[in-house]
Amino acid sequence: MDVFAGLSTWVRAIALQPDGRVLIGGNFRYVDGVTAGSIARLDTSFKIDLSFNPGTGADGSVEAIVPRADGKVLVGGSITRYNGTRRKCLAQLNADGTLDPSFSDQDLQGDGVFDSYGLAVRAIAVYPADAGAALADKVLIGGYFSNLDGSARKGIARLNTDGSLDLNFDPGTGAVNDGQNGDLQAIALYPPDAGAGLAGKVLIGGAFTEYDGTPRNHIARLNADGSLDSGFDPGTGTTIDWGDAEVRTVAIYPQDAGPELAGKILIGGRFTEYDGTARNNIARLNADGSLDNSFEPGSGADGGFDLRSMPSPSTPRCRPGTGWQDPDRRWVCRIRWNAPQRHSTLECGWQLGHRLRPRNGVE
Repeated sequence: MDVFAGLSTWVRAIALQPDGRVLIGGNFRYVDGVTAGSIARLDTSFKIDLSFNPGTGADGSVEAIVPRADGKVLVGGSITRYNGTRRKCLAQLNADGTLDPSFSDQDLQGDGVFDSYGLAVRAIAVYPADAGAALADKVLIGGYFSNLDGSARKGIARLNTDGSLDLNFDPGTGAVNDGQNGDLQAIALYPPDAGAGLAGKVLIGGAFTEYDGTPRNHIARLNADGSLDSGFDPGTGTTIDWGDAEVRTVAIYPQDAGPELAGKILIGGRFTEYDGTARNNIARLNADGSLDNSFEPGSGADGGFDLRSMPSPSTPRCRPGTGWQDPDRRWVCRIRWNAPQRHSTLECGWQLGHRLRPRNGVE
């Protein structure tokens, strides 16, 4: 993966396409000496794929990438233009990296202090084709915004397949952080086979302290219509002993993960406790939002924890801030769960540009 040595700055989003190629986004301008404009695609040998041509690309940071089943690609971030065309925080691309004009340009807005921070779409999720006629292929977006196309949408909104606002998803007052606009950073959809009335529901994470007027510290579950699901109770949620806590990533274990894991939830971010129990930046939850004490990360990850590019939630790839129970394990890590032997192994790259190497992790 020596191509990473040619990155001009951070990678903030990674997505694996079905053919094994990898889309990367961030606020970089070059990849391996090639102009990239904050987005690029790597081939299966991790060399830059020149058949993906974004032109001048995004004029700001790309923070979310989601490949669609038809080969098109959704990208979100703090962008205002893509290859010279106005696109406010969200764009849909064709398979070759060019802009798809059939997906409408959203009019995202904020308010005062909120705007000075910068509008951004930080999370995107697409409902699968088998989600039912009311949801199939629709798009959920989360981020730092308060209004979309003239309708109040604090932190989260759902779009129709053409990019227009879906008025059937109403978050009420939405995600709020200590009286200010919240910053939603993670979205996970429950699949059609989730069972127990969970199909179509949505998990969200970010920097917020309430959702639609109800206290929810940085994580919440929503019904398919955008209302809060009171059946998911995180208690005091994630907290931190200094600064502001946030949940940056959420992943749901699939039904085929086995009876001990199916439906459980893995979260990563910046926190030191979950519902009063010490958990350093990573935790696993039961389906009802309570802490799963069978997942014990020890001293956890130092400096924040982002899960990235997950073919399935049972094998997440992660980027810890400095290390996982070991300060020498930096930048890129992967947790592999070995079900028969009932233990997990941590694999780490010493820095971007190195292959992952196995190291024993959580027992």
